[in-house]
Amino acid sequence: MISKIEIEKLANLSRLALTLPEKDSFSNEIGAILGYISNINSLVSNDDVPQYAHKNILREDLVLHTTGEYTDRLVANAPEREGNFVKVKKILG
Repeated sequence: MISKIEIEKLANLSRLALTLPEKDSFSNEIGAILGYISNINSLVSNDDVPQYAHKNILREDLVLHTTGEYTDRLVANAPEREGNFVKVKKILG
């Protein structure tokens, strides 16, 4: 169970003004939540988590074209070129 002093600290950090009945209520509710979480933590361990094999359901990555096969045709369509590269306006200083 969480103490009223801890509830007051949380209320101060949250900038909440709590009345005495609200502090009692929050103390009971937060205590119940923390108790539930401790039960869950005691049940779950890494051994209980099923380990599924990762399987790629997508297509295989295959290299279908040789490097530079289409470079000349693509660069030929550019307005300006410099060697095998498309020449563009300089934007960085």
